[in-house]
Amino acid sequence: RKAAALMGRLDRLEQAAALLERAGETRGAAEMLEKVVKRQGVAGRIELNPEHQAALEETARRCAALYVKAGALEPAAQVLKQAGAEREAADCFVRAGNLQEALVLYKKHRLFAKARQVAEALGAAEEVELVRGEELLEEGRPAEAAAAFGRGKAYGRAGELYAGLQEYEKAGEMFTLAGDLDQAAEMFGSGGDPAKAGEAFERARRFGEA
Repeated sequence: RKAAALMGRLDRLEQAAALLERAGETRGAAEMLEKVVKRQGVAGRIELNPEHQAALEETARRCAALYVKAGALEPAAQVLKQAGAEREAADCFVRAGNLQEALVLYKKHRLFAKARQVAEALGAAEEVELVRGEELLEEGRPAEAAAAFGRGKAYGRAGELYAGLQEYEKAGEMFTLAGDLDQAAEMFGSGGDPAKAGEAFERARRFGEA
């Protein structure tokens, strides 16, 4: 440990981490490597070098493995996220029980099957529908995607999809629920329902005067 402390003072952090790991101080080794990750991350933002990014992620994986070995799953996930290895970070967040963070990353990287599983585990029924909507859209099934977005209360998104499909009545209903009454009126008008179009225009006018 004295040797590791000396390496740390001499700014030879990776050597210090190796010595700590050899001494069985896994958590300390991970913390030392995390300092390397933070330093490399700052340098990488300046350089914007793909090789540097690859080296950064590799160091982060070594650091995360040590944190996992020490039973510290949340720090492991955070260091992976910090280094840009977000898919691996998401998996680690799941293991750490931080499902909300995992869900954000899975959705960001369009890992819809995993995102849906996490949303189901959270009991977030509307979020499940939103993820399913994105999945269906990617599969080229816009009508089903629109229905899923509607169930997930993303009414504006659903309305846009229905409008694109020329299902104006459904589009109007979705825009009404979204509170976009002008757009709802246009959709009802396009769908040949002047009564609903007039009602929506009147509601929009009253809302504008309020």
